[in-house]
Amino acid sequence: MRRWQIVFAVVIVSTLSNHVSCAQVTAYSALRTLGSARGEKALGQILCVSGEGASTQPNQWRVYLDDPAARGGVRELEITGNQITSERTPVKSEWTGARDMDLTQLNLDSDGAYQMANQEANKKGIEFSAVQYQLAIDPRTGKPGWTLQLSDSRSQRIGAVKIDADSGSLVGTRWGEGIPNAVAQQKTPGNQDERFLDSPESQPTVSHSQNTQSEIPATKATPSENQNSRYTETQDVPDNSSPDQGSGSASDRAHRVAQGAENFGLSVVHRIERPFLRAGGWIQKKVTGRDTLTPPSNDQDDDDDD
Repeated sequence: MRRWQIVFAVVIVSTLSNHVSCAQVTAYSALRTLGSARGEKALGQILCVSGEGASTQPNQWRVYLDDPAARGGVRELEITGNQITSERTPVKSEWTGARDMDLTQLNLDSDGAYQMANQEANKKGIEFSAVQYQLAIDPRTGKPGWTLQLSDSRSQRIGAVKIDADSGSLVGTRWGEGIPNAVAQQKTPGNQDERFLDSPESQPTVSHSQNTQSEIPATKATPSENQNSRYTETQDVPDNSSPDQGSGSASDRAHRVAQGAENFGLSVVHRIERPFLRAGGWIQKKVTGRDTLTPPSNDQDDDDDD
């Protein structure tokens, strides 16, 4: 019996511990958890603290640290209750290059910022259902500042309140449906890096095939002018046959073509031999006084001798 009482007590303690770890905590509590887990150095690298929820305080805070060793220069930590439950180093972050906060200038916790925003909403008669918190450097003052964005039950933005986290004074408000977004976009935690690496933004846009086509123009396989002239000259063979060559049988035409070719060949040979015969006759006449080799001359032969 006593054993069962011990087991029951352990179960109750475990349940209460889990409930406390998941309970709502303020931004100060999340920063204390960060300091206990990562040391004082991490507290000097804080770029932003953000969270959102339907209650007065979020169940989970997201802390962005300036980390040059990270891929995108930013390390994201999620703090739930009193422990760090998630850690990422995104390739791209909206807080890359932002200024580190000086926590000595942080004098207003998230619960105090909520009370001021709730008072301003009551003055305007506006009811809200969810709050987005963002603590970051105010570019106008250079000091930490709270931005609380209020949404209705339809998740529509209906108000935004800015508060100086150092002095606790109200900086400005804005009300109405469809007002511009006043806080940085929150990235979804799951597979964030994979989605960016697979997106067109991280891929080169240069097409090798297009460059090749622009650098190497296509050429057409068309004949050149010289090829056309040679082709024409080959086809236009002079016709030295008689006018009636086209008449008669195919064998007669073939005989006449062969005879014309033979006569043309004899004429060429005759013109080549004649200068040599005349030279031989001249030598013979010098030696013997007679010339029996020189052929009879005519006008055409004189032209050939020239």
